[in-house]
Amino acid sequence: MKLLIRTSILLALMLFTFNSIVVKAEPYYTNDNGVKMNKQEYEKILNIMPEEQIAQLTQDTFEKYLSAVIVDRQVIYQKVKNTDKEIISEEYITEEEFNTAPSVEYICENDNNENIRSSDYGYIETTYKKFNASLSDFGNYFDFSASLLWKRVPACRSYDVFAFRVIHMSYSDMVGAQTYYVGDAGTSIGYNDTSPGYKSATNGAGFSMNLKDDSNITKFLMYITADLNISEYNYSTAHVYTTYQHAISSLTRSQSMNYTFSTAGLGNVVYYSNYNIMQKYDDMEGLHLTTSI
Repeated sequence: MKLLIRTSILLALMLFTFNSIVVKAEPYYTNDNGVKMNKQEYEKILNIMPEEQIAQLTQDTFEKYLSAVIVDRQVIYQKVKNTDKEIISEEYITEEEFNTAPSVEYICENDNNENIRSSDYGYIETTYKKFNASLSDFGNYFDFSASLLWKRVPACRSYDVFAFRVIHMSYSDMVGAQTYYVGDAGTSIGYNDTSPGYKSATNGAGFSMNLKDDSNITKFLMYITADLNISEYNYSTAHVYTTYQHAISSLTRSQSMNYTFSTAGLGNVVYYSNYNIMQKYDDMEGLHLTTSI
């Protein structure tokens, strides 16, 4: 009997110890605001936004996206070589190539001006971009989210355009941000429908974002989000097109906003009737998201 009691006590202690270990297991990821995520939760949110954006999520926003049903998601990686006046080459690459890209940012055409990058000297610059977009169903509305991650900062920092165009859908509550990093420390500039660079029409909206121009910036993250609803039910599919257009030469905010929303536009979104303005942008491929009606 005593042996049986001792065995039972031992088993109970082992079970308590095991449960304590399980309860005290560390989360897979904890962000800057102390929001804890297991691996499955983190990987789901990573389909909607990059890690840099996940790091800033509040608990409420995290729980919101955790309940989302992702109906479509697209991502591309791009390598671009350009001078301060024109694109030399554009190449779409794999995620692995993006992650393992070398650290050299640019080379000068004038050997006597090594490491000088400005419009006063010739240079060839190589930049890497990750463009991600997702469409999530929340039951009574859709969430559209898109982000552009610069792995390297571009030399030309003028008015980039981040926009979307919808078909058979309406939109509301569009916001965005430009986050620039010095090392691991990020500072955000927010955008909404009262921002000077905001432009809207019945079929789309966008922001002209003037890239921060400090010399010690190491990385940029740009993103936009909006709530969407089906507006026409006599069709089988609704569409969202989104684009991020980088200015490779300087222009004014007014020039950058001189566009309409059209399938004939850059990235199937922003159309410049003025050819000289259009030539100031890199014409990066856009992303196309769909959902059944």
